[in-house]
Amino acid sequence: MKKSDFLIYGSTLIFSYLFYLQGLGLNLAIFSIWLVLASFICNPEKLKNKNAWFVSVLTMIAAGSMAYYGNVLSIIACFFCVVLLFGMTLTAKTGVIVGILNGLFTLLMGTYNSIFGKVEERIKAKQTPAYQEVNEQKRSYKWGLIAIPIGVVILFFTLYRSANPIFKNLTDKIDLSWISFAWISFTLIGYYLLYGGFQNQSIAKLTDFENRENWNIEESKVKQIQWAGKLLAYKDEFFTAKIMFILLNVLILIVNVGDLQFLTVSREIPEGMTFADFLHQGVGVLIFSVVISIALVLFVFRGQLNFESNQKSIKIWAYAWLAQNIIMLVSVAGKNAMYISAYGLTYKRIGVYVYVLLTAIGLILTINKIAKAQKNYGLVRSTSFAFMTVFILSTPFDWDNMIIKCNQDMKKEIDIYYLLSLSDRTIPALWDMKDNIPSLYDRKLFELRLIHKTKLFLAKENNKSWKEWSFANARTRTQLINH
Repeated sequence: MKKSDFLIYGSTLIFSYLFYLQGLGLNLAIFSIWLVLASFICNPEKLKNKNAWFVSVLTMIAAGSMAYYGNVLSIIACFFCVVLLFGMTLTAKTGVIVGILNGLFTLLMGTYNSIFGKVEERIKAKQTPAYQEVNEQKRSYKWGLIAIPIGVVILFFTLYRSANPIFKNLTDKIDLSWISFAWISFTLIGYYLLYGGFQNQSIAKLTDFENRENWNIEESKVKQIQWAGKLLAYKDEFFTAKIMFILLNVLILIVNVGDLQFLTVSREIPEGMTFADFLHQGVGVLIFSVVISIALVLFVFRGQLNFESNQKSIKIWAYAWLAQNIIMLVSVAGKNAMYISAYGLTYKRIGVYVYVLLTAIGLILTINKIAKAQKNYGLVRSTSFAFMTVFILSTPFDWDNMIIKCNQDMKKEIDIYYLLSLSDRTIPALWDMKDNIPSLYDRKLFELRLIHKTKLFLAKENNKSWKEWSFANARTRTQLINH
């Protein structure tokens, strides 16, 4: 039996033991770490692969967050990391997007392709007369070795039942209800996924595309575009693009000066708008404008303009425009900070900061794409790496308790019903802030709902096995019991 077979069978048994009829918690963290170790044991060549180390480190972070918090964010992070572990570590050049597609492909189709691929090979081999004759003899010989003892046992089983009433009564009482077909089905599904995962199969065309592709634009392969029925001259395209970037720089400069004046001097919201409308409308339009900005840059610098002798001037205008987009993002972050100081911290307002960070990363990588004359897909690869890293690195933070602490420190009017909707690990902090609610009615209503939330949490925790354990929930349970 091969080493990979032992790992597949072992992983299947671990999967079945950890997850059958269980919720997700410490079991997912343990299994994620095991898959990292198993992937290196199965294929030691991955020790030389930077992608394998990158994904393994991210998986360890996600697994640690899962063991600590056991929340939805950590579950999603572990899922993505496991998929990438099977799909992204095949070669040193595989990116996140192709890695996810390859990971899903090998998990879902690896077993199917392995089985039917071998069947097709055998069918082709069987077409030779010599193979058919030899294997027919082997098959008859092996079936004979198995069939003879089985037939003898069945014969004597029937004879003994007919001759011995005690034996017949005993066999009639055999109870096979202990065999759980649900468990067998669950284990077989785990075996199917893991067998496919360890096959390290990939979508050939996508993998070959990434392995062969040079991500820098090659001047010899640049194609001209058509305009009004004829090929557009590069000097005309250069002139149009330069005028566009100059005008866009002037336009966005006016916008940024207005935002700077609002943030530092006036701080007055336009009439007829609430602060929420002012911020949300601005973020929505900004999302669209930045996407259009990056798309324009990708189109303009798709080819020949990267190699023109006077291309430095247009690059400077493009850099200036992208930099001003980053300044506009900073102003959005400033508006969001004003909103938080007035109305408190929520997940949506944290989301605005995350969006600003990811968009700024995208713009910086776009500047890098222009400087290095990369192809557009090169930018897609680098941004997907960055976004995946930011996502995994966000999992170790206790966002829920951070929201409560921030709102308490600001000593503003608190949306107590929003705070009650946060995760169970915030319950001790909610009990601590109960007496600070000024309204007696709100305080009593808050206390009743908090009691209900606490009872549900303790009942749920008391019924959990160690496989569903998480440090944060265990600590919360201990704090409540000692309260």
